[in-house]
Amino acid sequence: MTGCSHRIANIYAHMDSPTPWDAASKLADKMLRLSDARSPEINIADLCSVFKVRLELTHLEGCIARLTALGSYYVAEVEASDRRTRQRFSVCHELGHTFFGNDSDARSSGTPSDRERFEYDLEERLCNFIAAELLMPRALFEPLVQDCFPCFDSLTMLARSFGVSIEAAARRIIALELWPMASLAFSAGRDSRPLYRWYKSSRSYQHIPIFPIMRAILAEENASGMFSDSPCTGRGNSVEYHTAKGRGEDQKRAYLFSGVRHRA
Repeated sequence: MTGCSHRIANIYAHMDSPTPWDAASKLADKMLRLSDARSPEINIADLCSVFKVRLELTHLEGCIARLTALGSYYVAEVEASDRRTRQRFSVCHELGHTFFGNDSDARSSGTPSDRERFEYDLEERLCNFIAAELLMPRALFEPLVQDCFPCFDSLTMLARSFGVSIEAAARRIIALELWPMASLAFSAGRDSRPLYRWYKSSRSYQHIPIFPIMRAILAEENASGMFSDSPCTGRGNSVEYHTAKGRGEDQKRAYLFSGVRHRA
């Protein structure tokens, strides 16, 4: 990769790949094969052994996980008070950092340049991608998803099976384009007006305006009924939601399924 930092370039040293995302996917797949992963819920201890990482649950200040290089191995510290699914994702995120070398503390001090900020953000996004690849391997995840009817009950079942959060399972389904769906996070602002946080959707999802959906959920109205009657989609539409913690606030997480044909 011409002109990239040596940390980003490190990932190319492992695989002959056209993009860092492709290299990350190949590396995650290689590590899963070495750990002999066969069941949906990946054994985190086996992965840590393959990556030469010692896992410690502890109480951290200012972060939820941290990776430290100690000679020939690493120590991954993870916040002990986090829910189990969050811990599993945090561990796999930190495992991803091992692909980039052991000089994570060698970044320049002071105000980072635009280039350094870009490369830091790219590494973090790649580590989130690696975590999803490790926790929900495509070879195991895709067949189970395709065997399920696209709905919230199926989504929660898949999340339990793979030991991940509902949101992580939804993002993986969307990234792999397995269902026509979207996920949405928002909170209640002043005068109970919805404050948009983020939105992800598959290309096959048939979009409708999201603000009426958010307002209906906050008002505890029948958001599913409104969604089902949308002229943009016309059949097989549903929306489910729950409350979750996000960035220190209570957020509504909504999952929208559009244009789904019910099985005969």
